[in-house]
Amino acid sequence: AACPAATSNLHRKDLAMAPRTLRATLAGTLALALLASGTQALAFGGPRARLSPRARPAVACGAGFGKAAGGAANKENKRAPLKAKRQWDRYTDMVKDGAETFAVAARKDADGTWLAVGRVAVDGGAANAPGAAARQRALIAEHAKRIHLPLKQVGKAPLQVGVSTTDGGAFSAAGKAEDTLGDDVNLGFEGVADPASGFYCHYEGGRLVQHGSAGMGDKPSPGGSGGGSTRASDKPTTSGTQRGS
Repeated sequence: AACPAATSNLHRKDLAMAPRTLRATLAGTLALALLASGTQALAFGGPRARLSPRARPAVACGAGFGKAAGGAANKENKRAPLKAKRQWDRYTDMVKDGAETFAVAARKDADGTWLAVGRVAVDGGAANAPGAAARQRALIAEHAKRIHLPLKQVGKAPLQVGVSTTDGGAFSAAGKAEDTLGDDVNLGFEGVADPASGFYCHYEGGRLVQHGSAGMGDKPSPGGSGGGSTRASDKPTTSGTQRGS
C-alpha cells in the first residue's frame, strides 16, 4: 500500500500543475481559433484584407481619373499664341523682301459690315491668304475691337475675320477651317495704325503718319511697309507712345 504521505504529496503536485496545463490548452485553442479566423477573413475580403496595401485593387487612369496617356503629347503639339510684336516684325521683314500682302477685315457676324483692320503677308501668294488670316485671326480680332467701337461693344463674343485676295475685292470669312498652313509657312500681320494706343504706328520726322497697311488696309509700297518711317516699337520709350507689342 502506498504511503499516505506520498499519496498526499502527488495529489498536491497534480493540483498545482492543473492550472498550467489548462492555460496551455486554452492558449493553443485560442491561437488555432485566431489563425482560422484570420484565414477566413483573408479569403472573404474581411477587415484584414482591406487594411493590407497589397489587397487594394489597382485603379487604371481613365475618364475622370487624371489625364489620358496622350495628354502630354497633345499639349506639346498645341500651338502657342502668336504675339503682335513678333508678327508685325515678320510682316515688315517679309514686305521688304517683296512678299505679297492682303487686306483683312472683321465684322460682328454674317449680317455685319466688314471693317478694315490691316493686312497680312504670307508665303505662297493668294492661295495661302485665307490660311494666313485664319492663323492670325486672334490678333486681327483683338485689333479690330481696339480701333472700331461697334466691334468693341461686342465684348468677348468672337468676331468674324475676313480676307480679300485681290486689291479692292470682296472679303471672305477665314475661320478655323481655313487654318491649314504648315508651321514652316512664313506669315505676318500689320494692323491699321491706332494713335490712341500706339499699336502699328509709323512716324516720320517725329510725327505720326498713316503709311502703307497702317492706313486703313492700303497696299504697302514696294520699298516696305515703313517706307523710311519709324515704327512706334522702334521709338525711344521716353516718347510716351505705347509700344506696339
